[in-house]
Amino acid sequence: MNVIAVIPARGGSKRIARKNIRDFAGVSMLARTIISARESELFTNILVTTEDSEISDIAVANGAKTIKRPDNLGDDYATTLEVISHSCTEILEKNQLQKTIVCCIYPATPLLNYLRVKQAIRILLEGNCDFVFPVKKMEYAPQRSFKIQGSGRLQLTEDGAIKSRTQDLEPTYYDAGQFYVGLASSWLSNESLISNNAIGLLLGKYEVIDIDDNEDWAYAQELFSIRNKLTNYQSEPIKFS
Repeated sequence: MNVIAVIPARGGSKRIARKNIRDFAGVSMLARTIISARESELFTNILVTTEDSEISDIAVANGAKTIKRPDNLGDDYATTLEVISHSCTEILEKNQLQKTIVCCIYPATPLLNYLRVKQAIRILLEGNCDFVFPVKKMEYAPQRSFKIQGSGRLQLTEDGAIKSRTQDLEPTYYDAGQFYVGLASSWLSNESLISNNAIGLLLGKYEVIDIDDNEDWAYAQELFSIRNKLTNYQSEPIKFS
């Protein structure tokens, strides 16, 4: 089975300008992701899909190939599924779609451990599913959440749940936003990455951080420096239902 990595890296990041190529612990974020993917020895090819010439140059300089992304897939509204599907059609023949595993890796994932990707590939091959991707358990029960109305009064999400102990409520999970693994044919035939035919790989508390602002960026660098002391790479898959 052929396994390729596709890194979607557009130039128009809004919350942190040029986040995908910003310096992170001495190396640009994109370069770090490409180098880590190469060192994992999991992929026959590593490609970066982008509409940005500077990003393309950095990708090539660090050993990746590039895919020119059309303008309509370079804005805030293009989905990951659309971008990776386009890449599949650009690089693969029809007879390769069932024989190629495509791993989408987000560029701003400095805490990603490629043992997780290896686990996901194994689960995909054994699990008869469309996609496998890392998930995190919500630390706080969403059933006990509430909105604050204009008057300042609270509007409960679930009236009964507020009286329940957190440990008695069913745990919920969310997409960790690091990577997705699936056959090329699955990327082209599905309408969503998250479905009843996806399997989630449960991450530990300190294996991922969503980097949305400068505070997140600073915190991510601290986690990066001590991640081996905090993370436990034992995991179990979760089938979505």
